[in-house]
Amino acid sequence: LIVDVTFTLDTIPGLAMPNYKNGIVSTAQGLKPYRNLYFDIQNEADHSGTTCGNIRLCDSEARQIRDAVKAVDPQRVVSVSLNSGNTNPSYMIAGGMDLGLVHGPLSTFSGTGALVTKAKSDYPGLPVHLQEPDRCRSSSCKYTSSQFIAAATEAKCSGAAGWNFHTNSGYNLSGNTMFNQWLDPSIENAVANGLNSA
Repeated sequence: LIVDVTFTLDTIPGLAMPNYKNGIVSTAQGLKPYRNLYFDIQNEADHSGTTCGNIRLCDSEARQIRDAVKAVDPQRVVSVSLNSGNTNPSYMIAGGMDLGLVHGPLSTFSGTGALVTKAKSDYPGLPVHLQEPDRCRSSSCKYTSSQFIAAATEAKCSGAAGWNFHTNSGYNLSGNTMFNQWLDPSIENAVANGLNSA
């Protein structure tokens, strides 16, 4: 099991960048014994633009946080995710990230292979992980289990290092496990049980 530890500056109004960085570094120190996880140091860092100060986290800030985490845990796998469908080498390659986290395709699974191919081209030498393909958003999931599994298979056959099963069921785990709060259990159980065939 690989655990995705994603941080989100934008969910804490007024949080200053130095405090955000310090919080991530403190988390890295606390999680050092656990080797089966990676850090996404900002969910969709380039959301709302490309200029430092106007977006969630610009590429130079991402590099500073990455370097600070590596200073306390050199072997920790660190990356940053971008807005759906975006691939920007200034974040991943110049930023020294360990893998390319990719979101998308959004509102469809069509184009999964093309997105992986584009990310592999834009991030030479980095493994590509589809962190947020489209998801179950409500109690009536718009996709069948077969569509999820076909998307995972397409990602794998296109050379992706990983594919997350993305579902709103996992957004709040403070009171229960994801498996005990599925939104559409017949679909989500079938995906969870069928992914080993992808």
